[in-house]
Amino acid sequence: MRPPLPGRVAYLVVPHLSVAVERRERQHLAAQPVIIAGASGAGAHVLDCSSEAMQGGVRSGMPLGQAERLCPEAI
Repeated sequence: MRPPLPGRVAYLVVPHLSVAVERRERQHLAAQPVIIAGASGAGAHVLDCSSEAMQGGVRSGMPLGQAERLCPEAI
């Protein structure tokens, strides 16, 4: 068995990191509802969303079609 390595481990959680990255790259998205979606075998679903989209009822994991109906102004 190897001895433990000296040092420390940091664990950093950045809420809605993907939305922040998109807004940094596309500044026109600031203060607009944003939905980040991904496709799988079961269809497209929400991976992440902005607080503005969450206020409209959008949540991570829901089908993209449902998210679009809840927040049609989202990008």
